[in-house]
This record gives sequence, structure tokens and C-alpha cells, in this order.
Amino acid sequence: LYNTACMLSLDGDKRGALDYLERSVLAGFGSADKLREDDDLDNIRSEPRYRELIQLAEDLELPDLPQRGWHDKWGARSSRARRTQEWREAADEIQVMTQKHPRIGRAWFNLGFARLEAGQPEEALRAFEKALELNHRRPTTMYNLACTYSLLDRKEQAFDWLFKAIEAGFDSSGTLRSDDDLDNLRGDPRYRQALRLADKRDRGDHDDEEDD
Repeated sequence: LYNTACMLSLDGDKRGALDYLERSVLAGFGSADKLREDDDLDNIRSEPRYRELIQLAEDLELPDLPQRGWHDKWGARSSRARRTQEWREAADEIQVMTQKHPRIGRAWFNLGFARLEAGQPEEALRAFEKALELNHRRPTTMYNLACTYSLLDRKEQAFDWLFKAIEAGFDSSGTLRSDDDLDNLRGDPRYRQALRLADKRDRGDHDDEEDD
């Protein structure tokens, strides 16, 4: 979407470029700095809507904070506590963005992500449900719902959303293998079934036959 916006801008189609630029921001391309610096967008810089999209991109950017699974050199407990607190503060700020942009799925997705990082899965659940309702990145949002239910140790719902995510196109078996959020599911036979299905989709094998 972003590359199409750049192409249309270079071709002189300002309206088309702005339409695709907006779509790219809503879909997840969120670097306001990239929008400011990219020479391909020079033809639309004087447009008021371009400036509005810069602001929107800023509103929808996630903060550059350490995430769970990232460890400092010593893995200090104080550092983990500080990271959690920083994400809680960030989540409160992102909550404001959902009020400013209540019909934008990416804002709710960001809130779900931040609430997970802040150790608040119940709040994350509601945010991801809203993002899905608004059709934002459906496979990834479904996967994050699976992760959230797993962290809540609600395995039935977690597996339900995990299989829905894979069927919808979330096909990264590597993510399933490495994601700590799914630790509560690993001893269940359905986890291995999900891995097999994800492996098949990674290979491009989308038939509906069951593994023996």
C-alpha cells in the first residue's frame, strides 16, 4: 500500500497517492518520520491531507520500548519492573488515542499490544476484540487473541483463536514455536496439531486433509 502511494505520487496522482497513503497508515505502516523524509512523496507535501496523515501516523505509532522476551545484560528484576511500568504508562496514553480514533482498528490493536506488554491481559483482550471487530489485520489479531487467552490460562478459547488465526492466513510456524505467550498450550496435543497446520501453510500446502 505504501509503495503504491509512492508510485502514484511520482506519477502525479495526488488523490490516489493520499488514498493509498492513508490505507497504509491504517493497516500498520506507522513511521511518521518515513512519511516526512521519503522523496517519493514530494508531490503531495503541500496537500493539507498529507499533513493530517502525518499526524495520524504519529498518533498510531507504538512507543520504542523494550518488549517482553528482550532481556538486558543482567536480566535484572528491577529492569523488568521498570519495563512493565513504562508500558503501563504508554498503554494509558494509547487509550487516549482509541478515544480520539475510536473507529480505527490499529489504535485498538496498539492498545492490546501495550496492555499485554504491561502485564494486563484482561484489558488486552477487550482491545484485541475491538480491533477484530474493526477488521484490523485479522489473522494477526486472532493470533494475539490466542496469546492473550493462553496467558489467562483459558486454553479452550486460546486454541479456538489459534486455529482461526492459522486458517485465516497466520502461517508463521516459527512464531508459534518461539512465542512465550503460548507456553500454557505446549503440553496439549492440539498445540502440535496447530504446528503441523502452520508448517503446511508455510510450505504452501493448503489442502484440508488431516494428518495421521
